[in-house]
Amino acid sequence: MKQRILISGGLALCVTVCWAQPPRVAEPYPPRVVNREELPSAHASSSIPMMGAATVEWSYHRTADGQHPNGDEQALVWLMNRARQNPSAEGRWLASDPTPAIADGRNYFQVNTGLLQSEFSTYAVKPPAAFDARLYQAAKSHSDDLIARDSQDHQQQFERVTASGFRFTQCRGNVFSYAESALNAHAAWNIDWGSGDGTGMQPERGHRLAIMALDGDYTNVGLAAVPEANRATAVGPLVTTANYCRAAENGTDHFNAFVTGTVWRDHNNNQRYDPGEGYGNVMVRPDKGTYYAVTASGGGYAIPVTASGALSVSFSGGGVTDATRAVTVSGGSVLLDYQVSAAGPTPPAPSLTQLINLSTRGWVGTGDSVMISGFVIGGSAAKKVLITAKGPVLAEARVPSVLNDPQLTLYNASGQPLLSNDNWATAPNAAEIATRGAKPRYPQEAAILTTLNPGAYTAIVRGNGSATGNALIEIYDVQ
Repeated sequence: MKQRILISGGLALCVTVCWAQPPRVAEPYPPRVVNREELPSAHASSSIPMMGAATVEWSYHRTADGQHPNGDEQALVWLMNRARQNPSAEGRWLASDPTPAIADGRNYFQVNTGLLQSEFSTYAVKPPAAFDARLYQAAKSHSDDLIARDSQDHQQQFERVTASGFRFTQCRGNVFSYAESALNAHAAWNIDWGSGDGTGMQPERGHRLAIMALDGDYTNVGLAAVPEANRATAVGPLVTTANYCRAAENGTDHFNAFVTGTVWRDHNNNQRYDPGEGYGNVMVRPDKGTYYAVTASGGGYAIPVTASGALSVSFSGGGVTDATRAVTVSGGSVLLDYQVSAAGPTPPAPSLTQLINLSTRGWVGTGDSVMISGFVIGGSAAKKVLITAKGPVLAEARVPSVLNDPQLTLYNASGQPLLSNDNWATAPNAAEIATRGAKPRYPQEAAILTTLNPGAYTAIVRGNGSATGNALIEIYDVQ
C-alpha cells in the first residue's frame, strides 16, 4: 500500500492507492508514422545574419495559462534532452543509478546492463527537442482517454495529433499508463525494460528510438503527465503520453530549429532537474531574430530560430537574477539552460492554477453510495478553488453509463454543507466560472468557485433525482 500526498501551493489532496504487482512496462511496440508531403523550408538552414532584437513572443512552447509543461512534464523534456546531448553518459547512468524509480524496473526485468551501455555508446549526439503546446494537448487528451478506459494503448494517438493542428512529416508516440514519477517514466522508456528478447529490454527499443531520435529527426515534443489515483482504476499514479514529431515547416507556426532549455536551480544537488526546481515567467530574449519566450511553470522555454549565427540570450524576471548567455546556432536546435546558482533565489511555489485533484472518476449510486473527494488547504492564507462535477463529458471518452446531471455539495470538516450547485451556469458567480479554462462543458454539469480558509473539506457528488452513473470530480487551485 502506498499513500501519496499531492500538494499545490497550500492545497493538498491525500489519496491512498493499493498496488500489488511488480514494476510495469510501457506499451510495447510504440508506433511511428511518416507523412512524406513535407513542406519546403529555407529558413532553418539559412546563413543570413539575424538582424534586430526579438519582438514577437513565441507562445507554442507552453499552454495558454502557462501551466504546462509543469514540473513532471519538464522533467521528461529535460531528461530527454540531456540524454541526446551525451548518449554514452545516459547509458552508464541508466545502468547503474540506484534510485528505485530506475533500479526497480531494471532489476526486476534483469536488464543486461552491459548491453544497455554498449547500445548507448553507439548512438550519435542529437539536437534537443522543443516542447509544443499542440502536441501536449494531443498527449493530454490521450492520457485522459487512457484514464477513462483504464487502459494502456495507442488507440487514436496520432489522430489526436492531427486534430491538434500540428502538421508533421514524421512522428513517434510513447505511452506509459503506470508511471510512478516522471523519472520512472523516462527510465521505463529509455531503458525500454520488458520481455521479449532475453535482454530484459523490449525488442526494437521503440520507446528509446523516440527519446534518442534514432530513426527520425524528432524536433518537437508534447508530453503529458496526468495524475490518477482513483482506487477503481489500475492506471496511475502518473499516466504519461508523449508525441515526438518533426514539423512540416511553414515559417510562421511550425519550425524545427530552436534555442530551447530550462531555467532551474538544483535545489537538492542531485545533478539533474526535478519537479519543483523550475522558474516560471522568466523572459528569455535573444538579441537577434524574430521571437522571444516566457518560461512555463516548470521553467521550460523554446524559441524558433530562422537563421544560423551567434546569439546573446538574456534571462530576466520570474524571480531570477538577470543573466546573459551566448550560444551559436548552426542549422539545428541548441540546448541552453540557465541554471541558477545555489546562492540564488529559491524557485517559487507551484503556480496556483494547477489541477491538484487527480481527475478522480467513480460510480455515483443512490443513498450513501455517493462520490467523495477530500482535500486540505494548508498554510495560513485563504485559497480560491474551483470544484467541478462532470458527467456528460465522459461520454466523449466512451465511458459507459455516465451521470447525466451531477449535483455537487461542499462540506467543511464538521460535515456542515457550505455550498451546493446543480447546473454550473446557475451559480451566482457563473460569469467568473465561465472565464476559467476548467469550467464544465455541459450546462447540466456542476461547479463551485469559492475562497476557502485553511482546513479540511469534502466535495460530494450525487445524481439529480437519484440518478446513477460514472462521474468525475476535479479540484483546481485558481488563486
